[in-house]
Amino acid sequence: MDTRSPYQLECPTYPKIKNDMLSTIYNPESIARIEIYVEDEEAKYFIEKIFRNIDLASRFGFNLTVSPIKASCSVLLNIAKSENYFRKCILILDNDNIPDLEKEIQKAESNFKQYRYENVITLPNGNMDKNKEQKKNDVEYSPEYIIYRYLNFKLCDENFIKHIQKLQMSYDLLYENLIETFPTKDIGNREDRKKWFKNNKKLIDQIGLFDFWEDENKEEIDIFLKKIDKCIKYINNQ
Repeated sequence: MDTRSPYQLECPTYPKIKNDMLSTIYNPESIARIEIYVEDEEAKYFIEKIFRNIDLASRFGFNLTVSPIKASCSVLLNIAKSENYFRKCILILDNDNIPDLEKEIQKAESNFKQYRYENVITLPNGNMDKNKEQKKNDVEYSPEYIIYRYLNFKLCDENFIKHIQKLQMSYDLLYENLIETFPTKDIGNREDRKKWFKNNKKLIDQIGLFDFWEDENKEEIDIFLKKIDKCIKYINNQ
């Protein structure tokens, strides 16, 4: 509160409003923490990239910690409904699990179950361009496939090529080391793709690929952040 020069509080959350009203210093480290659990390291990487420029305590009113539970979608869904602890956490599934989540929600609603997976969401998918028809028909993918698919698309973008050339890299270098080495066969087996991601994460970061993805998927990211808001509201009402 500033009685001399009133102003509108940005991203008002309960802790910020409380500190403002009591004229106490806002300390993000003192804010309560909510755990986010994801399937694997690839999902953690994806979420932490989205979070990297956000003051989480200010934006959500809580500090958020992302931990890979190294379990499948079905295991996460099962513990979400059977373990009370996980109802006070946020569970984020890979984007390729949207059908499984929707199926479980429908089951819960049809059986009038009290728990309806309101703290479970999926990662954003992201779109390769602004084409609405493509966006509507886009397929859900795992994090490492989203990265591969997006890079493959950006290698046709002249501005992106100029960007990597400034980094002393080339189309051929990225195509041979990232595109041609990506396992495209046996889609059901993700282990080889996880290994591809682990081996190439440093190079993916060096070319700043996620900066481009983020800039072109602001709407998707905003929807994702609003879903987290809803999860936090559900957890607060427990």
